[in-house]
Amino acid sequence: VRSEAISIQGRYAELGWISGLAVGGSFLNGHKFVVGSSDENGTTWDGFAMSWDGNGVLESFPSDFVVDDLIWVRYVPDRFYQNSISEFHQERNHWRSNTSLRLLEIVLPLGVRISVALGTNVGSSSTRFMDVFITMPFQA
Repeated sequence: VRSEAISIQGRYAELGWISGLAVGGSFLNGHKFVVGSSDENGTTWDGFAMSWDGNGVLESFPSDFVVDDLIWVRYVPDRFYQNSISEFHQERNHWRSNTSLRLLEIVLPLGVRISVALGTNVGSSSTRFMDVFITMPFQA
């Protein structure tokens, strides 16, 4: 997403999964919120790290991060996912039964909302991924 005030960029891993997200622009008064997945700088859950202007945030779980009138982030369990796993994917050989998800709910100025599911699949090869859902008003 790129508009005069809003910049939202994703980074993709080898297999096409989203592995990073950066949110910034003048609507955040020049600040930047970043979510990333890497072996080098994953300091929170299973290799994911969140930062505000380069400083680590949301380093415990569950937790909240707030900067008045700019950003509110909730780091919580993905209850919908957990419920569907227990109801529909109980067999051990299904990839979803080996996948853990946590959720970031992000509320930003100008009506921008972002939900980020942080996933780690543990099996023959460990894979980290992010699913990102953005809602926002039309930008002229």
